Amino acid sequence: MALLIAVLTLLARPFLMLDHAQRAFISERHQLETEKEALLLQIQQLDFDHDTGKIPTPIHERQRAKLVEEAADVIQKLDSLKANRRGEQGREGEIEAIIARLRQTAPPPAADTPVAAPPVAATPAAPPARAANGQTAFCTQCGAQVQRSDKFCASCGHALQAPAATGAAAGSQS
Repeated sequence: MALLIAVLTLLARPFLMLDHAQRAFISERHQLETEKEALLLQIQQLDFDHDTGKIPTPIHERQRAKLVEEAADVIQKLDSLKANRRGEQGREGEIEAIIARLRQTAPPPAADTPVAAPPVAATPAAPPARAANGQTAFCTQCGAQVQRSDKFCASCGHALQAPAATGAAAGSQS
């Protein structure tokens, strides 16, 4: 029983440690989100009523403009609430300030500056070389070390053995 109480206390700790400002932020944000959803639903219903012919166009336009204005106000309040909250958060605000400073000091690349292509591995002209043990070789496409028994390079996927050699090996096994 004591273990259960300890686990529940540990799980509930983050919720119990919310300070008053965080609770106010969450409740105000929730209230504004609910109001925004209600206004958007009213706009949707108003448009439906207009489309079905229940509301004449002049009344629809007037009511819709009013609802859109109210929704825009609520959205602006939500944005300012989120911006204020971000400003209150210490480390996140510091990190954002550092990133903004770095973006200002580092000039963006010019539009006409060519982007460097990734380096391309040189392809050897010679067939795969045998290692001292006779079991390893190198891929002719990328130069990666492969086993003689491999059919494809694990690095680039290039076929290692010629189809004729594969067919001859299959004929000798029959």
